[in-house]
Amino acid sequence: MVSFITFRASGFVTRSDIGPAIAPVQDPLEQALSGGMADHESIDAGLLATAQTSMYDADDAEADRIYAAVDTRMQERHAKKRKNMDTRSSSRSIRDEFEDLKRSISTISAQQWADIPEVGDLTAAGRTQRRPKLSTDDESLSISTASSSSSSSRALGMERYTPAPDFLLERAISSSSSGDLEVDGSLTSPNFSMIGAVRERQLGLTIDTIANGSMSKSGQETEAYMTGLMSMHQRSTTEVRDLARAKQLLQSLVEIHPSSVSGWLSLIRLKEGAGELEGARVEAKRALAASFRSEELWAEAARLAPTAEARLDVLGEGLKAIPHSSRLWLRISEAAAQIAATPLDAKNVRLRRLKEALQLIPDSLELWRATIEASRALDSVSAGAEFISSETLRLLEGATEALPTIPEFWIGLAELQDTQDAARIVLNKARAASPLSHEIWIASACIEEVKYGNVAIVSTLLGRMLSSLHGRGHVLSLERWLQTAIECELSGASVTAMAVIELTWGPEKGVEEEILEQVERVSSQGHVATGRALLETLLCCPERQEDENIWLAAVRWEKRYFPNSKSNIITSFPPENLENPGLISEDKVHDAKITNFSSNSMLMRAIIAVPSSERFWLMAAKDMWKTGAIDNARSLLRRGATFCVESEELWIAAAKIERWEGEIETAREILRKGREALPTSSRLCIKSAQLERATGDLSRASLLLVEATESKTIEREPRLWLMLAETLELEAETFKIEREKLLLKARRVMIEGVRLFPSSAALWIASGAFEERQGASLKARAIYEHGRIALPRSDILWAASIRLEESLGNKTLAKALLAKSLQATPTSGLLWSEAIRLEPPAARKARAADALRRCPEDALVALALARVFWEENLASEKTQTWIERAVALNPMLGDAHAYAALYERNLISLSAPSDSNTMENSTPGAALQRCCEAEPKYGELWISISKSPRINGGLKPLSTLQILELAIEKLNRQLNLPALTS
Repeated sequence: MVSFITFRASGFVTRSDIGPAIAPVQDPLEQALSGGMADHESIDAGLLATAQTSMYDADDAEADRIYAAVDTRMQERHAKKRKNMDTRSSSRSIRDEFEDLKRSISTISAQQWADIPEVGDLTAAGRTQRRPKLSTDDESLSISTASSSSSSSRALGMERYTPAPDFLLERAISSSSSGDLEVDGSLTSPNFSMIGAVRERQLGLTIDTIANGSMSKSGQETEAYMTGLMSMHQRSTTEVRDLARAKQLLQSLVEIHPSSVSGWLSLIRLKEGAGELEGARVEAKRALAASFRSEELWAEAARLAPTAEARLDVLGEGLKAIPHSSRLWLRISEAAAQIAATPLDAKNVRLRRLKEALQLIPDSLELWRATIEASRALDSVSAGAEFISSETLRLLEGATEALPTIPEFWIGLAELQDTQDAARIVLNKARAASPLSHEIWIASACIEEVKYGNVAIVSTLLGRMLSSLHGRGHVLSLERWLQTAIECELSGASVTAMAVIELTWGPEKGVEEEILEQVERVSSQGHVATGRALLETLLCCPERQEDENIWLAAVRWEKRYFPNSKSNIITSFPPENLENPGLISEDKVHDAKITNFSSNSMLMRAIIAVPSSERFWLMAAKDMWKTGAIDNARSLLRRGATFCVESEELWIAAAKIERWEGEIETAREILRKGREALPTSSRLCIKSAQLERATGDLSRASLLLVEATESKTIEREPRLWLMLAETLELEAETFKIEREKLLLKARRVMIEGVRLFPSSAALWIASGAFEERQGASLKARAIYEHGRIALPRSDILWAASIRLEESLGNKTLAKALLAKSLQATPTSGLLWSEAIRLEPPAARKARAADALRRCPEDALVALALARVFWEENLASEKTQTWIERAVALNPMLGDAHAYAALYERNLISLSAPSDSNTMENSTPGAALQRCCEAEPKYGELWISISKSPRINGGLKPLSTLQILELAIEKLNRQLNLPALTS
């Protein structure tokens, strides 16, 4: 079969169906070209032959609309294109901008062209060309060529400080047996010390940058540099143009409105700012000619005068134009004083000028103030600061007559009176002249208190003041009264300040936090009496007298601002009165409130107000015990136990005092009564066992703990099982015969404890440590693994497992556990410190940088980094810095204080004088003192001493200083750190 002639076959036929061949049909185009179209020229037929006869239908209309839309769209595109071309042709390109400069290059000589410095090719391609490419086989050569090519690199400005990667160092070492590598036919030795020094320097900078919290320091410097550039004032052509435009506008303004004072002032100051000082003076003269009655213009013209004499002449002309201008009189008095020969003459001239002004303007407040001030200044220069002349008194009397409603003149006159009666007469006249002025009443109270010592009348005066003001409907805000009290305290009238607050402040319910903030703000500014008065407004309010938080804030406030004050308000009461706090007389408490700033008195008031709060009983007893009033402390705690029946702390504190005083039977009896009063308390059982263990009676301690663990009423506490196992282990060490039996009991107690309290990491660790001490390392490993399953995010369990493997010599397994632990707890400072310790010395700083990125505010990481620097055997500033940082981050971490004290001792032992600079802010014993003030309680090393029954087994618990001394000794023995050298 064959297909049709067309290229798209629509069917198939056989050869027999085709038939005989026919002549081909001539192509229409060829036929037209051959003249066939001539036959049709006369025929009026074609595409539009039927246009006249056919109808214009909807399809035609739609087609026309589409064609019109297309034409419109094309016209818009062409118009937009033409607009863009016009814009590009009108705006100059960068090339055109520099066309004139390029033409001027033709005038440069060859020598000038040679003197132009090379900028250098800073592109990536240029760097690639400058740095020769190394193949894989030649990578080891990059280390050896670093030293030899350094000089040529510096010559070409291509020196790089990038430290070599570790794999290149290792490859270079392994590939060279003799240490020498042949490069370009010469033998060169790789300078690994230089490379290591650069690497150490980079790591040190990284650590310092992370510690300072500025990871993008270079970006910040660039930003600051750009900000500084933007702030530089450079007057451009546009700015100069704007200045000229502003001058034209202001010139037009003053020409249109010659009486516009603001326009003249703007024009004068604009010219002055532009550096045209003479032009500014000319404009000032024009302004005065146009508006000679303006004080501002005369003052501005006087300011622009070149000399003091010229300024005086200008002001004199101004006074001729405006004789009643107090502002000009003040200026002319200052100008006259400037040209005087001596300071005394200057004050005399100024006073004389001001008196002349007062004769013309007797009702000017500014002139009276300036005149009285000038008179007092003259008195202080001529006869001393305490001398007040009769001239000043006459001026004050004249001021009160001319301006009777101004309180300050009456107050000043009353302060200068010789007798108390004369001062009262003046103040009575002042109150009659200005009945709405509270300043006069306040001044009366301050004068009575400060000058005459009449404190009893202060409250009466202030009460009359409030009655008078309220009767006339004059009410001031609380903030205004607070400011008045502060002003009274600044003048020395503390009682008046406290009375103002007491009589005016009556805060509503719910604003306690705001008032306490006000107390802190005012007290921090040094206004302690005002702050105490604000506290009293809260404490004396009946609705707040039982608010424990307010009383606690008051006690802490007094302890903070009066830490060294001593009061006998506690020790002055006999023991029988201390048995009942209600017997303390309110008069004594009130006297202490006003005159005695002591925390003891406030504590007693807090106990009276809130007897059910154990906190105040404990604080008061501690203060008594520290001052040596042991009997009063005992009585107070016994009485407190009757008010706070369910308080464990009071029973424990009472037993602690007896234990420290050596009264073991009394302490044992107190704890027994406490267990009877609180049958569910596990803490009392623990304290009882600790007391028995401290006395050496281990069997009795074990019996108490066994009863507690088997009791159905005592609350279950993991420490009971932990302490029982410790006690049994101590018994095993004491009684050798029953050692195995007691150790078996201890192991069973541990197993039972972790079964009952699987969420207690301390029990898991104690159980594993017990097995380690018995030599069962495999059991310890299994216990730690079970603990990690129960507590997968416990960093102390992970650390115990890592240390166990390390002690067994399994360094690889220890590092694997460390990697898993950091995945489980990536922000644990304990684990990161272990990671730093396990690294080789050369890699510890790099590991420390990673730790700082994860835990920038962790004291353990800071201690680990301090140890890294310490191991460099240098008394470096960085070691001191990181130890101080650890102490500052966590003052309760005893390990940090131990590091600081040990470093201080080693540093002081150095004989080199230059080393003293490393502890600029430290003195011998400063670390010990800081530790005693902080009283730390945490830290692995610290707890191993403070909580160890083998160390802390006496009747008196170890003090902070004793624990610190033992920690220093143990730390020095464990770490084996090198002695410091300069």
